[in-house]
This record gives sequence, structure tokens and C-alpha cells, in this order.
Amino acid sequence: MEFIAETADDPLRRLRDLVALMGDLGLPGSVVEMTAAGPQKALWDVRKAGLNIMMSMKGDGKPVSFIEDCAVPLEHLADYVDRLTQVFARHGTRGTWYAHASVGTLHVRPILDMRRDGAAKMRAIAEEASAMVREYKGAFSGEHGDGLVRSEWVAWQFGPRLTRAFERVREAGKKPRAVLVSGGGNDIAGDEFAMLINHVHSGLPALNATVADGVIRERLRTAMASLVGVVTRLSESHFGERARVVIHGYDYSIPDGRGWLGGGWFLPGPWLEPGFRRKGHVAEKPRQKESVLEANARVVRDLIDRYNAMLSALVRDLAAAGLSHVRYVDLRGTLSTALPSGYKADWGNELHPTKPGFAKVTVKIAAAL
Repeated sequence: MEFIAETADDPLRRLRDLVALMGDLGLPGSVVEMTAAGPQKALWDVRKAGLNIMMSMKGDGKPVSFIEDCAVPLEHLADYVDRLTQVFARHGTRGTWYAHASVGTLHVRPILDMRRDGAAKMRAIAEEASAMVREYKGAFSGEHGDGLVRSEWVAWQFGPRLTRAFERVREAGKKPRAVLVSGGGNDIAGDEFAMLINHVHSGLPALNATVADGVIRERLRTAMASLVGVVTRLSESHFGERARVVIHGYDYSIPDGRGWLGGGWFLPGPWLEPGFRRKGHVAEKPRQKESVLEANARVVRDLIDRYNAMLSALVRDLAAAGLSHVRYVDLRGTLSTALPSGYKADWGNELHPTKPGFAKVTVKIAAAL
């Protein structure tokens, strides 16, 4: 459990309240307090390494991703976890739990042997999990998107009219003019963002360039190249030709602490400002807010430039390798960055444009087609 506030004293007070609460619940000594920067960093390192550690477990069974994105209202999360654990037990397996649970999404991957009976168990578990999510009025895709894998489980969320519209598009059998590939945002925003920022009192530049370049040039470049390859092979298989693949970077967003519809409760965001706040890049006095926001926006600009540079270089390398059907669209400068508030005409929150902002982005991407 993490406490974040504008002052150093408030999280400590809330931590003491948690210790007292756990004692009142009959669990004294159950809270491991981490108030120093060193232990906190070590804990975050374990959190980031957890998925890789989990995937390297020994044996024929491996954690399989197919219900890991289910989300339920936070007040039902404990019941959902308990019932899902019972589902795993009925099918002779157990779940691996990792990452965060802040908005009712607790990522879980059941351990299945896909070379033997894993496929049948996978189907049965998905059906039971979907029914529970619907019962709790949650979402089968809370964070990562629906995609083809989850599409059959989300019809009840969209309703029959919109679901039928999706089906008509598929049944039309037309070849796509292009395939738009978007990605990378979740790796440089949200829970992971703070690791890209140096502490304000470290004496170092605000952006940890070594970590940022490692994430962007290695992990994201490899992932994007792999994704383009998959889309290309699917296009050749289904349509007999390579559909144009369009990839894009991001425009310069403003880390002002606004989430989706304001954020809070189960709503996504904010994704950037909490990372700056965790590393001390906050205004200590009201008159400093604008200058601090300007400074933090420059850090985001630097990060966005690095990401766009990677995509541009990737497309050049793909073309040199014979994959000239891939196009890169540079969206920088499309949306307003005018401070103190002019940018809000184009930006609905820290990451997503307003409707007029999306219209500007659409025009630019359409021009690439």
C-alpha cells in the first residue's frame, strides 16, 4: 500500500493510521513500514521484476494471460479474488497474482500446461471469470484493451446494437487500407513513470536518461518491431498482401494531474503527475505551481522526443530490411501546449485529447494514408 501527498508528514500519519487499523483488526505487526528511499526503491524493483520471475517458473505449466485484465469495483475485489481462487482449484491449478490492485484490476495468470489439457481449462476458467465480472458489474478488459482474444466476452458491455455493428464490419470482408498500431504509452506512463524520474534533491537532471533510453530503445523498440511483424504476417495470411502499417508517436502532453473525467475512484489516471510528485517535483508554494508545471512539461517533452526518435529510426531500419509498407506519423506539434491553461482546449487529461484534439490527430494520420 502506497501513500502519496503534497507534504512529507501526511503519508507518515496515514501509515501510522494503517498500523493502528491492522492492530485493531487483530493483526499487529503485519505492516512492514518503508519510509526511506532505499527500501522503497528495492520494493519497486521487485514489483517490476515480478512478471519476469513469474514467467520463468520451473515445470510444464506456465502462467497464461487471458483473464489478467478483469476489473471489478474495488469493494468487490476481495470476494472476486476468493471466488476466482476457488475456480482455479476446481480445475486443478492455482493463480499467479502480480502488479497493482488500485482500481480493481488485480492481474492474475493461472498456471496451465498448454501442451496437454491447458486449452480446455483455459476456456472453462474464462467462462466462469466472465460470469463473475458481469455479476459484479465490472469489465473484462480493465486496462489492456479487448482485442481478438477478449472480443467474445464483452458483448454484454457494449449492448446488442453496437456489437452487431462490429459484426457487420467483419462480415463485409473488405481489405483494410491500413492497420493503425498504437503502443508504448503504458510503458512510459502510469505506475512505471516514476522510475524514469530522478529525485529533485539528487542533483541530477529530472529525467533519468539511462533508464528512459533503456526502456525506449530496447524494450519498446523490440516490442514494436515484433508487433509490426505479427500484423504483417496476419495481413499476408488473411488478405494475400501487405496492408500498410501506420505507427505513431505521441504529442507533448502536460503533466497537470488530470485523469479520465478527473480521475479518482476506479477512473484511470492521472499517469504522469504522481511520478513527479513521488520524486519531489512539486510546488511548495502556490505561486510556484506554474513554473513547476513548465519544468515537468519539459521533462515530458524530452521523453516524447526520445520515443519519437526511436520510432522514426525503427521505420527506416524496417524499410532497409524490405518492409517499406510501414509508415511513421509524427504527431508532435499537433495539439496545443500553451500554458497556463490554453492547452486544455486540445487535451482532455494528461494523456488523451479532447474531441477537437482527436479531430486534429485524425487529420494528420489520415494524411499519411
